[in-house]
Amino acid sequence: MIGTLTPRIFDLENRTYRFARFVAGFCKELPRSISNIEYVKQLKS
Repeated sequence: MIGTLTPRIFDLENRTYRFARFVAGFCKELPRSISNIEYVKQLKS
C-alpha cells in the first residue's frame, strides 16, 4: 500500500516566483497615499 502513494511535489521556486508576481501586482493596485507608498517600499526591499 505504501508503494501506491504518490509523493507530493513542492516546487518552492515556482511558488515563490508566483507569490512575488502577485505581490508586485497587488502593490500596483494600491491607492497612492503616503502610508501605502511606505508599505510598498518595505515590500520591495
